[in-house]
Amino acid sequence: MDARGYSDLFKEFNVEYVNIADEVWNGRNADPADVKQIVESKYGEVFTEKLYGIVPKKLYNLRGSTFISLAKLQYYLSFTMKNLLGMIPDPYRAWWHGTNKQPKIAKSIIDVNKIYRSLFNVYGICEAIYSTQVIHPEGKFTGMGGIKYNVTEEKEL
Repeated sequence: MDARGYSDLFKEFNVEYVNIADEVWNGRNADPADVKQIVESKYGEVFTEKLYGIVPKKLYNLRGSTFISLAKLQYYLSFTMKNLLGMIPDPYRAWWHGTNKQPKIAKSIIDVNKIYRSLFNVYGICEAIYSTQVIHPEGKFTGMGGIKYNVTEEKEL
């Protein structure tokens, strides 16, 4: 956090950094029944109920406040919605993606968005507002898994 300037930013604006993995793994979670009631009253049930139990109490206590999902430019176009998967403190991240035969990624994205959008005023900000990566078989750049892409700007999409 120091190398990227976050420590100074947090200090300047009197912001507390909350490590969600530390909070959840040490049992400092919001009551899953309370989270479930709030989420289901707004959006209906989630696909994976265990998500109700992995909201840190420190964050839950701030419900109703502003939550900013700051996403980096990616060659897939999920931007700030998929970015919220980072709020799932699970060391086995592949489970939330699923497999080719049983994909779970879309349901996981929907679930985590239902939860955090029920608790907070979520604003998505993406560095790709005026440019984005677009998959192209002869693209100038190569991403994960050898996927070729180009970067387009402004209205070229």
